[in-house]
Parts: sequence; structure tokens; C-alpha cells
Amino acid sequence: MKVPALFLGLGLAAGYLVAGSASPTAPAPARVAAPAVTRAEVRAELHHELARARVAVAPVVIERLEPADSADDTDAPEDLAERADLARLVVERATARGVWTDADRDALRTQFEGLPGETQAEIFAAMSDAVNRGVLRVTADTPL
Repeated sequence: MKVPALFLGLGLAAGYLVAGSASPTAPAPARVAAPAVTRAEVRAELHHELARARVAVAPVVIERLEPADSADDTDAPEDLAERADLARLVVERATARGVWTDADRDALRTQFEGLPGETQAEIFAAMSDAVNRGVLRVTADTPL
């Protein structure tokens, strides 16, 4: 009975050695020198990408906010300019306080009524930029 156990042990050891030597060794990974990138360059690139994303997303968001009958021809250009200025003022005051509240959202919605989509996108981009820079914190349940 001792002989089969001996052969079993020798067989396992030989199989282990053969299997270990038969496996190809992987070459060491090559080191590639990466270009040195400064933190400022990374920050500038991220800021550029965020700006591009904001420009791409703003019209979609504005389209959702814009009522179907927003192309009301009864609004005088002076009234639209005044409402655009008031909407900008809402964003500027919130940025100065550092917080965007439900009251700010409601005031902005009121001023957005009837404004052209381009104007709304510009104002929304200013608000979005303030949020991305960290100077405006959104506390409202829904920002717009």
C-alpha cells in the first residue's frame, strides 16, 4: 500500500514541475514615458470640456422649460430685454449669496416666460458656470 502512495506523490510532483515549466512566461510590461502634464493644464482641459458639454445641453434643457406658446408676438422687445435683465439679476444675486433656492428657481421661471431660447440658454449657461466653479450651491429640489 505504501508503493501506490509513493507513485501518486511522485506523479503529482512531476506533473506540477512539468506544468510549471511548460507555461510561457509573460514578458515584463514595457514602460512608456507619459508626457508631463501640469495640474493647471488638466484643469483647463476639464473646464473646456465642461463648457462644451454645457453648450450642448443648455438648448435641450431650455427646450423642456420653454412653453409651447412662448413665441408670443405681443411682447415688446423692451419688455423682453427687461425680463432678460431681471433673469440675469436673479442669477447674479443667487451667485453673490452663494446659494440657489426654490425662490430663485421660481423667479427665474417667471422671467423666462416668453424669452427667446438663445437668451434663456445664455442665462442658464451663466448659472451653470457658477455652479461648476463652486461659487453657487443648489439647494432647490429642482434647479429649474
